[in-house]
Amino acid sequence: MIYSGEFVAESKPNPAIYLNTLQKLKVKPEQAISIEDSYYGITAAKAAGITTIAYKETRAEVDQSGADYLAADMLEIYELIKSLNK
Repeated sequence: MIYSGEFVAESKPNPAIYLNTLQKLKVKPEQAISIEDSYYGITAAKAAGITTIAYKETRAEVDQSGADYLAADMLEIYELIKSLNK
């Protein structure tokens, strides 16, 4: 399944893209994990009730403080996801 922002009326930080995707996948917010790098993405995921990992942005100043976790790279994200699923 492919579901993108073109299917929702409002883009992030509106949580519609996350809420619609959860509904289509029949997944509860507490069963999902979001990986985001932007303030608006983090805000949208958190508004949908999803645990959120921020992929640390190093190219520009971005407020990622709303995320539940901050990870420096994909390996750290992978390890974090494994630890959350125990």
